[in-house]
Amino acid sequence: MKKRNLLIVILIITLLLGACKAKTNGDTTPDPVNPDATQAPVEASKVPTHTPRYLGPIYQTKIFLGGHGWANNVDKTAFYHTANFGEHWVTATPPDLAKQMHDYPLISSFFYSGNTGYILLSRPEDKSLLYRTGNGGETWETTELDFPGGQMYFISSTEGYMLSSLGVAAGSEYVAINKTTDGGKTWQTVFSHEPGQVSDNLPSSGSKNGFTFLDANVGFITGSEPVVEDLYLYRTADGGQNWEKKSCENLPVFGEADMWMPSPVRRINPNVAYVAIEALIAERDTTVTHWCKTEDAGESWQYVSSRDQIEFSDFGSPTFGVAYGNGKMLRTIDGGLTWDDYTPNTCPGMVPVSVQVVSDVLAYMVCSSNAPGDLEALNQNRLFISMSNARLWQTVEAAIIK
Repeated sequence: MKKRNLLIVILIITLLLGACKAKTNGDTTPDPVNPDATQAPVEASKVPTHTPRYLGPIYQTKIFLGGHGWANNVDKTAFYHTANFGEHWVTATPPDLAKQMHDYPLISSFFYSGNTGYILLSRPEDKSLLYRTGNGGETWETTELDFPGGQMYFISSTEGYMLSSLGVAAGSEYVAINKTTDGGKTWQTVFSHEPGQVSDNLPSSGSKNGFTFLDANVGFITGSEPVVEDLYLYRTADGGQNWEKKSCENLPVFGEADMWMPSPVRRINPNVAYVAIEALIAERDTTVTHWCKTEDAGESWQYVSSRDQIEFSDFGSPTFGVAYGNGKMLRTIDGGLTWDDYTPNTCPGMVPVSVQVVSDVLAYMVCSSNAPGDLEALNQNRLFISMSNARLWQTVEAAIIK
């Protein structure tokens, strides 16, 4: 109990200090980059134990600054809710989710706040079932939808969009975009492909794997298709009705046949966002991740930096981000221009499997004691928290208390 209270007190003090600093400055301009930022930390630190403790099923987190948040297991068959920064969790899975998944095998989720969340079950090219909660998963409302499900993105507790897959064929994926303003009870189609017809707007060619909105009007779809040196990044400025292809200025080319596969756009605020682009370099038989950034709501994108063999990354502010790959845990505090290696301070003896950067100081990481292929079977995962820009990580008990 003392450890839990101490952790919460430290976290609250850290966040309050950050908030006070922002108020004193009177603006949101990032602090100047520390010229020593690329140096390894010299202060003494307590290295996490090599003996895995507090193992459990939590695989992915979505925790908010107020301390409330969500988590799920590796296959999204169980969901959990926390009210104290991840120290304790309660099961928040809709009661009939397992039963309904027999009829609706596809699942996606979106959590707008610490208490409001959506879970969507669907069948390929068929109807879907939407769950919504506004009280941290204590109760769920269900709505049957007469159109296929897909990726969701909400810009408020009740207003959001859904990217529905209408079918795939010969390197193409036909989609529809639907919008709700009443928490998913009713939906209006704002865009839809006509199968077999060529669209001069959002192309039917290529698979669509990312769906993000910065506000009620500006959004992005990312994807991939077998075209050399082609960035599949499309932007809407009218709520999904029309789409425009975007490029990243100075994006490097390392070979003669680079293939680019962007991840979903990571929203920071209504103007700033990042996109991580995995580049397959055929001549080197390896992958490189490029990061591009926008500061004008996606009107233009600028290349930031690249690192080899990155498995996943996340940003929580215009300056602070974390990336993992090739056995190394990296962090940036200058918007991705430089990346420092903080591997010894992460989870020795375990493997990072997911990371969530919450703000300009706060981050969460899940590590596993299993080989990647054993994750689903054993769920032997451990939650870590950093309140120091990912310089130091501390074990979170993450006990599921009910």
